[in-house]
Amino acid sequence: MPFPRLPHLITTACLTLMAGSIHALPSQKQNGTVFFESKIRPLLIEHCYQCHSEQEGEQKGGLLLDRPSGWLEGGDMGKAVVPGNLGGSLLIHAVRREDEDTAMPPKEPLPDHAVALLEQWVKMGAPGPADDMGETEFSQLGDQEVIFEKAADHWSFQPVQKPTPPKASDPAWNQNPIDQFVFAKLQENGLKP
Repeated sequence: MPFPRLPHLITTACLTLMAGSIHALPSQKQNGTVFFESKIRPLLIEHCYQCHSEQEGEQKGGLLLDRPSGWLEGGDMGKAVVPGNLGGSLLIHAVRREDEDTAMPPKEPLPDHAVALLEQWVKMGAPGPADDMGETEFSQLGDQEVIFEKAADHWSFQPVQKPTPPKASDPAWNQNPIDQFVFAKLQENGLKP
């Protein structure tokens, strides 16, 4: 055995490299967040939030660009951003104005440097803010799954039941069940027939 310590040296080298890469991850994430906050968010605020943010109350095309879940899940046309994949990111196609039907912003093109920043951001993996808004009631508007969950409890989807009408203190109002309910509500609100 000419190299008895070779496996030990290889193991030590691998562990050292892994430890170095583990320590690099938080720093990379932090750098991505700084890049997003300093370069991308201002660009999105200026050119995109008007039509694609909760703050503005707009979710055109079902797309929100004010949160990672919004650009990753995308809108009606699919995923807006595929981290690391320019060709698969609809946002990049839109800002490059490759198709007039989907060109964004709709009125005038972004400056070339802004498009380049968005491309760089997608190549970086589309890092987002440190704190993601996540799903909110606004972001779930139009989400069929959420709508069906809420609908299950809605009164109009409940089985029909025959309620017992309240007895009215005036016998003339006990002739018809509808009158009994009307009389009870009038009394409840301090009104007289």
